[in-house]
Amino acid sequence: MLKIKDVTPLPDEPLVLQGEFDSPVTIEKLTDKLTEVLGRVPYVLPVDSPPSIRRVAFCSGAAQDYLEKAADAGAQAYLSGEISERTVLEARELGVPYFAVGHHASETLGIRALSQWLASRFPQLNVSFVNIDNPI
Repeated sequence: MLKIKDVTPLPDEPLVLQGEFDSPVTIEKLTDKLTEVLGRVPYVLPVDSPPSIRRVAFCSGAAQDYLEKAADAGAQAYLSGEISERTVLEARELGVPYFAVGHHASETLGIRALSQWLASRFPQLNVSFVNIDNPI
């Protein structure tokens, strides 16, 4: 989907994953890809940072409080479901662009992957993903 490679958890935070793109991407290109994959435009907080992103950290749901740990681990951008007022200032101070993709939208990718895995592993099951959209 996003084609992030070498995905590993942050050293002290196993819920937050990090990885790299094959080649650097711009904030605009990453925004377009997230929009395509999630079916919605993320809220993007650009900051004074390098024009391209190679290393990215991400966590679904309400994971804005892991931004600093992601930055400490070398993330050049951070993706999460939600953003708080304090996140804006923190992202600016850290110089890490923040992509808030929506709490619901950030959690559907894992469930979709699980449903695909279940369907392939257990063909006798009738597996379907029912998306009840939530704009938040």
